Amino acid sequence: MNAKYKYLIIICCSVMLWGCNLIGDIDSIEQKNVLTDETQIPDKASARFALNGVYASWRTMGIGWFVSYLTTLTQAQLPPNLNGIEGFATNEVTIDNPGVRNNYMELYNIINNANTLLANLEKATIPDLPQEEKDEIVAQARFHRACAHFHLLRQYGEFFDVNSKYGIVISDKPERDNTPQQRATVADSYDFIIADLEYAIENCPNEFVENFRVSSTTAKALLSKVYLSKADFTNAAMYAIEVIEEAPDAGYMLEDYYYLDIFENSFNSFEVLFAPHIVQITNLGMMGYDAIELGPTLIRIADELVPGEGDLFTGEGFDPRFAMTYPTMMFEEGEFIQVIEKYPMLDYIAGKPDHTYFMLRLGEIYLIAAEAEFRREGGNKTRARSFLQTICNRASIADFPRPSYGRNYARNISDDDFLETLLKHKYIELSHENGEEWYDLVRYKIVDNMQIAPDYVASDRHLVFPIPQSARAGNPLLEQNPGYPGAN
Repeated sequence: MNAKYKYLIIICCSVMLWGCNLIGDIDSIEQKNVLTDETQIPDKASARFALNGVYASWRTMGIGWFVSYLTTLTQAQLPPNLNGIEGFATNEVTIDNPGVRNNYMELYNIINNANTLLANLEKATIPDLPQEEKDEIVAQARFHRACAHFHLLRQYGEFFDVNSKYGIVISDKPERDNTPQQRATVADSYDFIIADLEYAIENCPNEFVENFRVSSTTAKALLSKVYLSKADFTNAAMYAIEVIEEAPDAGYMLEDYYYLDIFENSFNSFEVLFAPHIVQITNLGMMGYDAIELGPTLIRIADELVPGEGDLFTGEGFDPRFAMTYPTMMFEEGEFIQVIEKYPMLDYIAGKPDHTYFMLRLGEIYLIAAEAEFRREGGNKTRARSFLQTICNRASIADFPRPSYGRNYARNISDDDFLETLLKHKYIELSHENGEEWYDLVRYKIVDNMQIAPDYVASDRHLVFPIPQSARAGNPLLEQNPGYPGAN
């Protein structure tokens, strides 16, 4: 078998296991096609194919479908028929919830895939792989490692408190045994993620790459998001503004005519900074639904942002993005169901794009820049408003026959109202994409002491999810999050 195909099979098809200290009894899980520490990467093609396997690690239902769990939590939708959805609507998720468990395990699988590639590259002598190109591959692997750690920190760690001891288990090498590990502090978790992203910024490609590939600009965008979560608004603003300024030269731009063009173009959208490359039939799609039961918070926010009476059936009186995204109501089994236009790939033709997972896009970076610039000490509030206005302008065009935002909309928002108004715009802009509204609500509760329950969520008793019981069963050092059974 040709070496490059051998390594594609080895890493793309692997179900990498992060030791029983994270996912329970390793003896009950069969490992297949694993890229082991003894496997050698003999040439550049094999290294590239192994890197493709790290990218492919994101294409799992456990990660992609977690969007539905998060949007149920934030009342953007009513609970769908998904295994493990129980408890999300009320924010009472149990320690044995399968959705939480699968998401946790598969994020660590990404980390272990990246670490295995990094370990093999570190020890390998590859004659046809120049050092600069090797550094680039390492940088992309470290981006994925950072991104997965960041997901874990926001979902299972107290990301909102840098002084908390409840960070996450950090992995910087392949895990092949049962060695128990403690959770790092939140501060140490952030430091590890930031170091990986700083390396990625320096060594990832700084020219145009496909939107489902990672560039230096992509790494910088994720770093702005990390700093926002950390409440380091100075650095969040700096990196977000750098991304906005360099985006055109790097091949990124807002889909500035029609909001839904983002989703029609899927991972090929000019606006996408990173979304997994997923095609029909051969790959797992990240999202499988085309219709949902809208949640009360999503409807209320879409109505509040536009003055006047709202009509859910026609879209009149609602934010234009909402009216475009949920344009059709249908009656199904006694319930009104809204068609969702963000996931239009329904033809199931082999080789055509499938639903993807919009992990980072430029529209979000504008909103990060707006918030961070407004919040940072000495920030330029006029500039912050200009970033929000850019997104509102895009929402209002394309001759869409609905109420729109005027060119002076953001300028007329008072200082006292700006941050919560921005929160609502971000909620609508990113609804059903990445669960970003949940992390924002947690930040606003901590930073601003904003009441989020019951105004936005049914309950704020838990701000993080439980560590899965299966993970703790194999790791006696792994502490449970406060407020859940088994916590100290």
